[in-house]
Amino acid sequence: MKRIIVSALALLCCPLAMTLSAQAAEGKHPMFSTTLDFLDYCFYDLEGGKELFPLEVYESRLKECADTGIKKVYLRVNCLGLTLYPTKVAIMYGEDGRFHWNSEMESKRLMKTIRTYNVCEETIRLCHKYGMEAWCWESLCDGGGRGYSDLPKSEKFAEFFKKHKGNPFCDPFYVAHPEYYAWRDPKLMMPKDKRDEINRKAAQGEVARIVVVDSNATGKMPRIKPEEVEIYVSDDNETYVRYAKPFSCKTFVNNAKCSCVEITGLAIPQRYVKLAHPEYKDDKWALAVRRAVGDCKAYDAEGNEIYTTWGNLYSSNAKKEKSGFNFGKFEAAGWDYTFYQTGFMRGVADDESLRYFAGTYEFNCPQAMEHQLARFAELAAYPFDGYMMNYRTHSRNPHPEEYGYNPEVRDIYLQKYGVDIWKEAADPVRFNDIRADGIARFLAGCKKLINGRPLFITGMKPVPRGQKAPHCGKLGGDLKQIECRGMSLDMFAHIPWLYKRYLAEDKSVDGIMMNGAYFPEVFTPEITGGRKITIGLYRERPGDRGAYDHATYDFKADAERLYDNPDIDEVELYETLNYTKGDDGKKRLAVLKALTGGRKE
Repeated sequence: MKRIIVSALALLCCPLAMTLSAQAAEGKHPMFSTTLDFLDYCFYDLEGGKELFPLEVYESRLKECADTGIKKVYLRVNCLGLTLYPTKVAIMYGEDGRFHWNSEMESKRLMKTIRTYNVCEETIRLCHKYGMEAWCWESLCDGGGRGYSDLPKSEKFAEFFKKHKGNPFCDPFYVAHPEYYAWRDPKLMMPKDKRDEINRKAAQGEVARIVVVDSNATGKMPRIKPEEVEIYVSDDNETYVRYAKPFSCKTFVNNAKCSCVEITGLAIPQRYVKLAHPEYKDDKWALAVRRAVGDCKAYDAEGNEIYTTWGNLYSSNAKKEKSGFNFGKFEAAGWDYTFYQTGFMRGVADDESLRYFAGTYEFNCPQAMEHQLARFAELAAYPFDGYMMNYRTHSRNPHPEEYGYNPEVRDIYLQKYGVDIWKEAADPVRFNDIRADGIARFLAGCKKLINGRPLFITGMKPVPRGQKAPHCGKLGGDLKQIECRGMSLDMFAHIPWLYKRYLAEDKSVDGIMMNGAYFPEVFTPEITGGRKITIGLYRERPGDRGAYDHATYDFKADAERLYDNPDIDEVELYETLNYTKGDDGKKRLAVLKALTGGRKE
């Protein structure tokens, strides 16, 4: 009965969405919208008590947005693979130890709040009360594949960590069935006999020299001073001891203009080696390791290279003697960054841990498609005015193009082109077209579930077929430089966004929120099918490290320029907390109110 009532409410809410969208289209200026991450309110907006984020405080935040003339709120409804709303097909944040143990007080506040009132229902009610549209902001692919970055500070959490296979934020459906994630190209998987031979050779002798090479050609000397380098060693990757023998260290820039640190005079027999430094109090770094194998090297006393696999530190906050490395999933890490350390193991990690791109679903896999549509159906039952499918994600992999070789993709490719991609090389355009078709069918399935309400997606700029979408740079004075998360684009590698299919053929998508580049010229009548679609622009949060050049960025000038741009219909500001909290946030709201004239009673 409740589902029937909610569906009926959804139909009643459609006129509001249509009215506001029509007003935006007819006006001379784009509307301002904002993305609301409710988790961040419970974690970082502490006004109103420690145990619960009061509904009346939440209402005041939404009213602040409405009063400045913001017309739409996108409610982020998940935390990685967990939901912030009641669910029967996934799992809600906080269940079975699935919360941020390094922020236990804030986590408990969020857990209690989302069980005291339904944030989806209340956001819709309050947005409508103050004349705003309430949209659902869902992630296309965010299963929490990066795992948990800070290992337990208690034995109890260690049990949960092990139980959830290192991914307490993943949807348990995929923890139980990792084969529904994107598969790595089997041709790249190392045979066991080869792995055993590498490990046998790597175990011989001692490490005498280490060369750490930054992955970026900056031409700058690393700020790591030789006298600051600390070395820890271990036989089990659990307990480390300080290397006590003397050694020499120098820093330099190599011929490729990469920062380097070379350590010589070593005699290390242990399998695991950790490079540490005194804690840096800032959040900058000059030397980052971005590949598990290849860039950084270790050598024995005769000068022979030792096969090494570099890993990610389990916990940046743990003592240097107590925190080991994760060699299964690799993420870029800055060596000279706050508490961070870098390190390696002699030999090769278990290749099975690399078999799946954890956190990313292969939509050509029927089980993944069915599960994701079931999750979306729960959201479709709420009377949201519209839905945003965002490609922002926490799932990372340095080589995403190596994934997507699921049996279903293999079968489709074999049927269409007569080639077995598990044995022979796949044409990258044909291969990625198959993967893109799965995403297109998923979007079409979502559109059917929302009964005519609009569905938007964040979109990347098209690039020549077979090429990877470029990394995004900082926001500068040019509109074409729009900050985005490089990890989002990295995740999808070479998969094209099929705009003509979405807009003109399937008619599953009604709006594009440009991210990473500025490209309204792409949406010609041929691409849109002559339909009036919303062309928006995504703006990263001003308070985010790296998103803006703070020395030159002027929010007022940027907002005014966007408001006078006739080629866009909407500007999505990420995220609400950065506009309703603190003096800087209030100033930004004042800028928006001056532009829009504020809410009309």
